[in-house]
Amino acid sequence: MTRFHSLGLASLLLASAATAGELNVKVVDRLTGFPVEGASVCLGTQQDTALFAGARTDADGVARLQAPVWAHRLSISRGGYANVDIEQPARRFDLQLELDMQPGRAAPTCLVNPSALAPRAGIEITGVDVLLSDRESGRVEIQTYTSGYAPTHVRVASRDDFAGSSWQVITNGRSVHYVRNLDEAVYVQARRRVGDDQNHIESVSTIVNEAL
Repeated sequence: MTRFHSLGLASLLLASAATAGELNVKVVDRLTGFPVEGASVCLGTQQDTALFAGARTDADGVARLQAPVWAHRLSISRGGYANVDIEQPARRFDLQLELDMQPGRAAPTCLVNPSALAPRAGIEITGVDVLLSDRESGRVEIQTYTSGYAPTHVRVASRDDFAGSSWQVITNGRSVHYVRNLDEAVYVQARRRVGDDQNHIESVSTIVNEAL
């Protein structure tokens, strides 16, 4: 294992993967070394720190999120502590960050309602309605229901590797797809992508299988 030290941040590289990994953030009091419970941990941009995702630290001072594969800003806030704001590079591996919060006063830059998101923040598909399914043309129109932050795109395919499929923009929860080899069921995945081509962040949901 390799440790990196920078800006008071100790980063532990856990594993390498071809896709986005888990981001576990542990927050401790710089003076006592004790875990800081209830700190808001946000992924976003300088303009909006909580634009993308957010979670609260648990009793062990840990917040669990999905690691963006693009550059982003990691912000941590809690009453009685100075804010922590760190620019993070693009990465595609599991990462555990341990951050020290300095006791003090500061207006929070990152706020997360503890009841707004599950401990593992991001996007989850809670339901899919198939509005149209034409096996001859492969045209599929769906209504997607999600929890967490609102997705911007969804993709649909007859295979769980989504070979040949592309992300389609969601409009009012709906999207239209053309699926090759349309069968009795399709695989569906949602994502949230914000930013521009040079600097953007994204999160993807787990894959669900929906009968036609």
